[in-house]
Amino acid sequence: MYRNETGVNLEAVYTFPIAPGATLLGMSIQIGEKRLQGVVIEKKDATERYEKAIDDGDMPVMLEKSFEGLYTAKILSCTIDR
Repeated sequence: MYRNETGVNLEAVYTFPIAPGATLLGMSIQIGEKRLQGVVIEKKDATERYEKAIDDGDMPVMLEKSFEGLYTAKILSCTIDR
């Protein structure tokens, strides 16, 4: 759980392992009261959509396989309303 109270937008990067031979089939994330469910798309398309969402002022999330058994999630963390 993380709460951004810095006054600036941050990109949080989480890298985590999964068990050898396991396959990650999905991801869900909760931002405030909103629960988001991930979909699998090609990396090029995912990167473009992630960057566009940032430009549009949204809070995107992107999960990608870094290496065998290792995944990285990028989450844009906007500032909270005070």
